[in-house]
Amino acid sequence: MLHYLQDWFYEPDLIIDVSDVFEQKMLSVKAYATQFYVDTGSAEGRQTYISTPDFLESVRARARMLGKRIGVQYAEGFTCDKGIGIKSLDALLQIET
Repeated sequence: MLHYLQDWFYEPDLIIDVSDVFEQKMLSVKAYATQFYVDTGSAEGRQTYISTPDFLESVRARARMLGKRIGVQYAEGFTCDKGIGIKSLDALLQIET
């Protein structure tokens, strides 16, 4: 079972390139607009961790940092309880085009 890195950073066991779908992911996250930045002076409620002005930028920064570790623009990290197994090392080879 893989666990997505959310709030706190843990050293990932697996890093996956999400460069091709990252902007789509951010649009999906922004669809929950009422959960994000709210001026603390407004009547819309108190500020939470994800409603701080820099939360969305922190999502982007983490994806860029993980992407840099594997040589891509954006990536997401996962941890796992057990070792990750594969049947062949061929599955790990990146094909250059």
